[in-house]
Amino acid sequence: MSGKDVSGPALCPVFCLQCRKLMVDMVLATDMAIHFDLLKRFNTQLDDQPDMSAWAEPNLAYQMLLHLADIANPSRPFHLARGWAERVIQEFCEQVGPPGSDRQLSAACVAQDSLPSCSRKTYEQRRP
Repeated sequence: MSGKDVSGPALCPVFCLQCRKLMVDMVLATDMAIHFDLLKRFNTQLDDQPDMSAWAEPNLAYQMLLHLADIANPSRPFHLARGWAERVIQEFCEQVGPPGSDRQLSAACVAQDSLPSCSRKTYEQRRP
């Protein structure tokens, strides 16, 4: 990238705020702590206006779609869910790199690696 700030004066401040709100909403949609609140808000909005294209604020629909995608894997038959879960773990391990690599682990990753059930070593031992 050229090093220029893509959120700078070239973009409308209102658009930047809308993008930021959408990104924050999407991240929060993956939090199971808000599952029932999100479901209630979505159902209320859907009852009030069944035509989602007429919604003034579409972020709620986007949040629900992402949330459903996020929780879909555990609801699959185990043999399918396990395969996908292993791919996610493998991708995670490849992104953070092995211990001592130039790709630094965050404090959260270090804490997770210290848990026996979540460590890279345990994962590698369990693989067929």
